[in-house]
Amino acid sequence: MPKNATTEERIKWHIEHAKKCSCMPMPSKLLAEIKKIRKHQ
Repeated sequence: MPKNATTEERIKWHIEHAKKCSCMPMPSKLLAEIKKIRKHQ
């Protein structure tokens, strides 16, 4: 993940990480952001 990553970069990083490894759950703050984005689409 880039230093000082934007929310979008963090979401993308966590999604890719989750596909390859399940060592940690995605932070709830990012899950809430994903729900907001999907709701507006």
